[in-house]
Amino acid sequence: MKYIKRHYIFSLLFITFILLISAFNVSGIPTVGNTTVKPAEPTLKSQVTITAVITGENITDVVLYVEECSSVLQTCFETHKTNMTKTDDNVYTGTVTLTRDETTYITYYFDITDDSGETTIQNSTAWVVNLKLDEENDNNGGTSNTGGDKGTPGFEILLVLTALFVFVLYYKIKR
Repeated sequence: MKYIKRHYIFSLLFITFILLISAFNVSGIPTVGNTTVKPAEPTLKSQVTITAVITGENITDVVLYVEECSSVLQTCFETHKTNMTKTDDNVYTGTVTLTRDETTYITYYFDITDDSGETTIQNSTAWVVNLKLDEENDNNGGTSNTGGDKGTPGFEILLVLTALFVFVLYYKIKR
């Protein structure tokens, strides 16, 4: 009986501690909220405008970094860097022009500086945007990320066959 009471007391203290920690909001660290990309599916060598809601105290500078990457070559190319302009309350906008023919997707992240001179680079979770590729005029080795069916089976057939084999084996052992 005493163990049950202790268990409930420790659980209650833990929950209270978690609630107290979450109640304190650290407002000094800039955070990136909702981001939008226009056009939503950019094409090769197009102009891309990224808008982000960035909250924090006394933000003085926001720099947008956009990397062009290729899923076929499994590499990223040069990084485009542009200063973002504040268009509204906590809303920043930046525009870059894509330059590579091999690009299948882009990643982007932000470098945020506040008035104390501290810089926060928001790249721990880089945002990824797939490009819309023309399947007839595909410059990426026949690979497209537009979801078109090329008539070749994927790896999921191996998973289905393995699961079926395990099920049959399990069923025979049970009998």
